[in-house]
This record gives sequence, structure tokens and C-alpha cells, in this order.
Amino acid sequence: MQKRPIFTTSTNCTDSRHARPLSVACTPETSAAASVPAAATNRPEERTVSNPRPGTLALAALLAAAPIALADVITFDALGPSTIGTIMPGQYAGLRWGNGGTSWHYMTLAGNPSDTFLALSGNSTFVGGIGGADFNLNSVDIWSRRGLDANGDFYFVLYHDGATVYNGVIENDGRQRFTGAHTTFVPSYTGPIDGFAFAFDSNGLDWNHLAMDNVNITFVPAPGALALGLTGALSLTRRRR
Repeated sequence: MQKRPIFTTSTNCTDSRHARPLSVACTPETSAAASVPAAATNRPEERTVSNPRPGTLALAALLAAAPIALADVITFDALGPSTIGTIMPGQYAGLRWGNGGTSWHYMTLAGNPSDTFLALSGNSTFVGGIGGADFNLNSVDIWSRRGLDANGDFYFVLYHDGATVYNGVIENDGRQRFTGAHTTFVPSYTGPIDGFAFAFDSNGLDWNHLAMDNVNITFVPAPGALALGLTGALSLTRRRR
């Protein structure tokens, strides 16, 4: 797989450092009489080990099983080939495609039927979490279906709990330019959302050659899931005392 350039408005970089082994200095041996008290010679140290309470073990097990947010890269190859384009199903990969209708279609090129991507037939671009589930939109791959000499732009619009939390149309860094080269775009807003869409310039024509693949999201565990686990663990701990 070829590496793709990443467009983002801010980058945080950290350097990893490898720990080096420490050199241990060895000292010459001394006589047993000089280094060990006579009363402790040949007498192993006695230690007492206590077993953890069963409730503590149950609490640890439930904490280990608590929901963890994991990134997921959504591809569309499982939908199969479609050289003319087929409208997206209402739900796919944990997301609902459309809000009472969608312009997203999955399609393939005749020369590469195993590589399925998304294209638009209009500007109804909303994508949301099923049941209002929260997630983070980490990145998407965008390019133009017209070829390498094509240019276009779009804007991320992100929603949460019925409010617009980011509107690229009015942000200074909101305009995203794409070409025929597959490029990874990263929204500058990194908070949880429950839906996103693409907006286009006033002429609204760039939707007709935009293509999308590799939607990278992180589903956010519902707060109630962890709370219920902790409540059950604490209740079990109290009963066992």
C-alpha cells in the first residue's frame, strides 16, 4: 500500500527514545563473617503473602472488561463491485448513511472491481452514528474521480446532540482542497460527534467528482456502560465483605 500525504491543520509530534541497559559495577567478594551477621547466616527471610479478597478480584475483572474506545477504518470492499454505482444501505459499519435519504453510492472501476469506494450523486452527504452513538472522525481519504488534473474543495461540517460543533465553511482553516491523488484529510475538530457531512462552495459542483474511502473513526463507549460495570463491581465487593 502506498503512503499518502496527510492534510491537517495542526500536528503534534513526539519523539520515542529507547532505554539503554545500565552497567552494573561488581565489587570484590568479601568473607561471609564480615558481610553477614552471624544470627542471620543460612536463615532465609520469612515473608507473609495475603490473598486478595474475592470482591477485589471481581472489581479488577470488570474494570479490565470495561469498554475501550478503538479506532476503526471503514472500507467498502465488502459491498462488492458496482461499476454504475449503487446507493448505500441505510446502515453500514455502525453508521447510518443519510438522514431520510442519501447521495452516497458505492462503486468500483471496471479495471479494479475489488476496490470499492464511495461517490456522490448529489449533496445529501450526512453520515451519523446509529442510535445517536458518539464517535470521533479521525480522517477520511478523498480524491477526484476525474483524474490527476482535477481539482475541487469541500468543507467538514460536524454535529453533536443536535448542534453544529464545527462548520468548515466559516472557519479560517475549513476549506479542504482535493485532486486526483488519494489524500488523507484530518478535521481540525477532535471532539466527539454523532454525525458529519460535507459542504461545498456556492456553485455546488465539486460533489459530482468527489470520491471517499478509508473512513477512520473511533466509537466512544457510552458513559452508562462503564458506570453500570463499576456499580455492579462495588455492590459485589460490599456483599462479600
